Amino acid sequence: MPAKNPASDPEIIKLNRTIKKAVVYFKPPERLTVTEWSDKYRWLSAENSAEPGRWKTSRTPYLKEPMDAFTDPKIHHIVVVASSQVGKSEMELNMLGYAIDVDPGPIMFVTPNIKPTAEDFSKRRIAPMIRDTRSLRDKVADVKSRESNNTIFNKSYPGGMLTITGANSPSNLASIPCRYVFGDERDRWPKSAGTEGDPWRLVEARTNTFYNRKMVEVSTPTIKGASNIEDAFNNGTQEHWCVQCPHCDEYFW
Repeated sequence: MPAKNPASDPEIIKLNRTIKKAVVYFKPPERLTVTEWSDKYRWLSAENSAEPGRWKTSRTPYLKEPMDAFTDPKIHHIVVVASSQVGKSEMELNMLGYAIDVDPGPIMFVTPNIKPTAEDFSKRRIAPMIRDTRSLRDKVADVKSRESNNTIFNKSYPGGMLTITGANSPSNLASIPCRYVFGDERDRWPKSAGTEGDPWRLVEARTNTFYNRKMVEVSTPTIKGASNIEDAFNNGTQEHWCVQCPHCDEYFW
């Protein structure tokens, strides 16, 4: 009589099925840069893009270096100064998506004010990205679930919570420890969060206990000599995107 194949045993099949579900959670994250993650997983939403569909860094090559700086363990503070409508927000969303999907931790995303800016950014930019990017949709708590922690200003996922707030809310800025901080449109932030002083200093202090913290400041500059983003840029390495002249081969920024 031939020996029974263990693989066909109903109890073994049931055990393997159970173990397979558990082992998924022990799978190590992919070793990707933000650029690689974006090109592989990020989908642009029809509400926010003239070309909805898969993200292509090749369309905005000047965003590659700052995005990949986000995954450089030696870099903790990134400052991006750029004009309007060149992809700054999409760059931040790529970093945000990468953090949720690959290297999770508590995140704070700060806009100039709670209403209407933070609320609008959450509804129009973050929610559509989560909806249309499958790797995020599978991880962020379903807003329709009875036990969901997914609201306009808070979105939970395995390993952390995303808090979306405004620079005019000192209680929110000072109350939540964060590994990741995004400061959007820094030149439109108030000079003081109520009576608490510089809102960036408040939120920066939330990262002190994280050795692997990342702080990202992004803005279109306003008045020279009175610009928050200009001051932050001048305190850094002051790198510029350069293009080569097709006639003399010199590079200009």
